[in-house]
Amino acid sequence: MDFRKICLLHMQQLTNFPYIEKDFDALTDYELLCKVVQKLNEVVENSNKQNEQITNLYNSFILLNIFVLYILF
Repeated sequence: MDFRKICLLHMQQLTNFPYIEKDFDALTDYELLCKVVQKLNEVVENSNKQNEQITNLYNSFILLNIFVLYILF
């Protein structure tokens, strides 16, 4: 069984916007998009960890199957 890893999304974060005032406290579209990408990256990382665990479980099951067959025959 071959589980593939999902690649993380990458976005460049700009350090400042010259057209936004310093005390502007609402999220811009760009900042909102950055937060969405950050959450998506968390989901991707969790999915990759889960895929690793599924692969380990599958391999352990195969080893157990081989061990049981070896003992029985």
